[in-house]
Amino acid sequence: MILKDKALLTKEDFAERTDLPDWLLKEYRTFHETVTDKTFPCYFGMGGELKGELRYGYITQNDWSNLPETVSRGRWSLNNEYSGSGREAGCFEKLWKKTGR
Repeated sequence: MILKDKALLTKEDFAERTDLPDWLLKEYRTFHETVTDKTFPCYFGMGGELKGELRYGYITQNDWSNLPETVSRGRWSLNNEYSGSGREAGCFEKLWKKTGR
């Protein structure tokens, strides 16, 4: 796993970074298409994805070294960015590679 200065990825990272694994890009595209579909039932999730407010973390089956930092940053983001007015919803999405099991 390659990590560039931060544990959490943004919508822009998926468009601009060239070091992300292909499976992660594919899973993000599926997530993005699902959440931004007009029939998706979660208004806050759709709005967050369209505005680029969501953050994403990942680990691979063979490398969990990024997990503590990802969880720590994710919890910090939820506690600090979304704990104000109650009007905003915090989302922390996980993307994973499906195995043959």
